[in-house]
Amino acid sequence: PLIPIDGYAMPIPKTVKVEPNGSTVVDYYYKLNNHTIKFGAVIDGTKVYVDIPLKVTIAIDGLTKIQDGTSATLTVPYGSTYEISTKLTSGYAYTGAVAVTPSNTTYVYDNTTGRISGIVDADLDILIGMETASYQISYNGLEEADRPLPNNPSGYDMTTPTIILNNPTREGYNFVGWTGSNGMMPQTNVSIPVGSMGDKVFTANWIESDSTLYTVKHWIQNVDGNAETFNDLNYTLRDTEPLVGTTGSTVTPNTKEYVGFNEPNEKSEVIRADGKLEINYYYTRKSYSVMLNPTEGIEVVSGQGSYLFEQQVTINAIVKDGWVWDRWEGDMPSPNTTYKFTMPATNITNTAMAHRGTYTITYFLNDGYVSGNPTKYTFHSDTIVLKNPTLLYNRKLDQQIKTTCYFMPVLFFAFY
Repeated sequence: PLIPIDGYAMPIPKTVKVEPNGSTVVDYYYKLNNHTIKFGAVIDGTKVYVDIPLKVTIAIDGLTKIQDGTSATLTVPYGSTYEISTKLTSGYAYTGAVAVTPSNTTYVYDNTTGRISGIVDADLDILIGMETASYQISYNGLEEADRPLPNNPSGYDMTTPTIILNNPTREGYNFVGWTGSNGMMPQTNVSIPVGSMGDKVFTANWIESDSTLYTVKHWIQNVDGNAETFNDLNYTLRDTEPLVGTTGSTVTPNTKEYVGFNEPNEKSEVIRADGKLEINYYYTRKSYSVMLNPTEGIEVVSGQGSYLFEQQVTINAIVKDGWVWDRWEGDMPSPNTTYKFTMPATNITNTAMAHRGTYTITYFLNDGYVSGNPTKYTFHSDTIVLKNPTLLYNRKLDQQIKTTCYFMPVLFFAFY
């Protein structure tokens, strides 16, 4: 019987006559088997045996048989050693997997370099795992950009449709363009065309906006407000100014002139990128004086002193006996002894005026006649001695009538 030998083809059996002397020899010649090596790839799940995006070099027993091919099928003797080296075409990556059929054959695979080696002991179907390479897209200069960030992808591959980058925004700044993988000059229209490869890095470039908002508020002190406590209980907002300037620059806005108020010192502040800089100016009320001058007929005046602008003022005068109130004369005239007014933005001087009281004397002579008696007097008049009347019928008064210091009209009756 024939004995099978691994790797060799069985010869055709022979029929021979066996000599009795034992000289019969039967020779069988085993021919070494040839086997095929078929090389391909599994790319993104699809088997490919031709036009593989690889450079393939196959060496058999140390001799290069295929150099930088894009596909490979070889017939080699059983027992030959093989070494397959691959070099990726741009845009692809190894998956780290390899499939060799039959599965019981022995081989060595380096999933980093894509090198496969072994001994030919059967027809071999070798498939190396590949995939379309994925690349990263990274972005710089967006740390202070507005959120949410623009919807730009973080990765792509060469089959990805053309990517057009969305531009970011940032409070207080103007976007001037991307630099990086697109070049050194900022560009606002940047795309990654389909078929592109490699990691991409883009940096957002900014300049300070010259139209960043800031606000100036002008507060005036309430009449009853505490000048040292700056809040809306003690001050009332008078004016609000929305202004614009360059982000990061220092501004010193002007104060305003309000009648009756002291101007505060101007402040210098840096414009915030978020447009929320607020500069508050607080104006305190000025003080003005009230001076009251009494004249001869005034006993006393009250209400003079120092007052804040728009503070309520009450002035009063008390008239001496025998005098009649006249008026307040001066900056705030009034006919009333007690006068209330709001303090204007100026000093006030008023004079209390009075005049002597004059009273009438009325005589009822009852058919009598007299000449030379006064018809009026004042509190300050000298003592008046009345002249007696003469009755038209020669009757005489039996006494002389005197009067002094009356404060009202006086009536005299003559009796006979």
